[in-house]
Amino acid sequence: MNNLSIFVDESGDFGQYRPHSPYYIIAMVLHEQSKNLSSEITKLNIELENLGYIDLTTNKKEDQRKLIVMDIYPLKSKASDNIWAYALQVRSIGTGKTNRWTIYSELYDRKPLKRFDTIQVPADGWGRRRGYLYLYQYDYVI
Repeated sequence: MNNLSIFVDESGDFGQYRPHSPYYIIAMVLHEQSKNLSSEITKLNIELENLGYIDLTTNKKEDQRKLIVMDIYPLKSKASDNIWAYALQVRSIGTGKTNRWTIYSELYDRKPLKRFDTIQVPADGWGRRRGYLYLYQYDYVI
C-alpha cells in the first residue's frame, strides 16, 4: 500500500499591503512515501546555496548582534548625486531576522563591507534615527 504525504505551508498576509511583506505564498509538497527524495533535496540545497541563501541561525543571545551582510547599495544625495551612505540588508546569526541598516559613507570608506561579510555590532555601535537603524561601529568576524 502506498502512502501519500501532503505538506502545506503559507507565508504572508492577506491584509493591507506592506512593503516588508508584499506577497502571500502557499507552498504544497505532495510526496509518495515509498520514493526516496534525498537526491532531489541535495540538488535543491545546492541551488539555494548558489542563489546566496544562508541558513545559519544559532538562537543564541550572544549571536544576535553578529550580522551577515546580504546586500549593499549606495544612497545618493538628490541635490549633488554624491553617495552619503550605504544601505545594508543584514541577517542576524542569533535570531535569523533580517533588517535594513544605514552606514555613513565615511565609516564604510574606512571599513568597507562586501556581500556575505560577517560583522559584530557592539551594544553601543548602533542607533535609530528618523525610524531607520544606523550602524556607527562594527568589527569584522573571521
